[in-house]
Amino acid sequence: MFSFHSSFTLFQVIFPLTVVTCLQLTVNSKSDLVERAKRHEDLQGIYEHNLERDFALYRSASYGASDLLRMIESALQGRAPKHLTLLAIKNREVYPMPLTEVQPKLASRRVAAIVEGLVNASKEGVTFEDTILLLNTWDEPKCANMGACPAPVFSLIKQWNWDTESSPQNDVLIPFFNHQYGDTISYPTQHKVAKALMRAAVQNGMRENCTRLWLLELAKTDLGQKHLDVGITNNLKKGFQVQLVPFVEMAEHAKWRYLISTDGFTASCRFGKLLQINSLVLKEESTWIEYYYRSVKPGVHFISFNKDNVLKVLQELEHYDDAQVLKMTNSAQDFSHIFLSQYAKALYVSRAIHLYNKQFKEVERMMSQIKSSDLGNLHTALNALKLYASSG
Repeated sequence: MFSFHSSFTLFQVIFPLTVVTCLQLTVNSKSDLVERAKRHEDLQGIYEHNLERDFALYRSASYGASDLLRMIESALQGRAPKHLTLLAIKNREVYPMPLTEVQPKLASRRVAAIVEGLVNASKEGVTFEDTILLLNTWDEPKCANMGACPAPVFSLIKQWNWDTESSPQNDVLIPFFNHQYGDTISYPTQHKVAKALMRAAVQNGMRENCTRLWLLELAKTDLGQKHLDVGITNNLKKGFQVQLVPFVEMAEHAKWRYLISTDGFTASCRFGKLLQINSLVLKEESTWIEYYYRSVKPGVHFISFNKDNVLKVLQELEHYDDAQVLKMTNSAQDFSHIFLSQYAKALYVSRAIHLYNKQFKEVERMMSQIKSSDLGNLHTALNALKLYASSG
């Protein structure tokens, strides 16, 4: 766990890759067949579909230390900014500085994972420009409109209008690093259970008519019993009662022919984990997105559904031949293996910082003047920012 006053050199942590084989269930089944993204050039399409769209709102804008300070001061004056962190990089060291001294465990875990992701990738050659930015690790975006955020806030989730190809929020999305994807999982198709599996939690912010709970009721019908194997493994909703079922390990999900991905409170990180399995993913139609969602397509990487048509979709899938299903599951697994590794995520953050710095007035000069000793502590970092802003 990272403390409130801390810095991390970008040469500290390396995690070994583990390859597991269990009976006919194989993890990392694509490792010898498809090469993972290792350069920015490999991710150019991902950048165009996602990152450049997020930065489009800022192409004609510029911002500086005073704008960043204004956002931070506004956050500090409102409700406790429990999920906001000032993040600085200087001379290959990363300085996470939460805006609250006691940060929720969820937020601190997510920040810690991001820092470790940058550390690991830097050890392997990814470069990160010196910068200072505001990081939001909550399940919702921070920026409702341009007026709310004069400079980009780096967030994990926001909304996207698929018809207009635009967002009502101007947050710039970056990856979760605490959820690790990319190690593909395969199980022989002929041995899969011919049902759609869902194992999920009930989150406190979810409504009682949400898709997860709707599927529980649907599974009680005759048609639902034929097509669905759904259950809740964890109930986090206060005052709500639901029967729980045993947890199914992610690798074991491969033993079902279809896998269901539904929203949680907002977007569900489980979607990325399901894409790495050679079972056909059924994803709920949703406006909530993570950073890469605009690169995966229904009918190519997954099948789209909603509460009203899920059983109809499953009935239609019975008429798909194995080649059609295999084409989609291969596309999903290839995408996951190539683009969703921890290294590829770090490349994405590296490019995001580069685009952020391009519009940040005199960021190189500013970071050269701010001392490393002023970073790692929110109070001294803010004082250094104020001093620089007042000098300009």
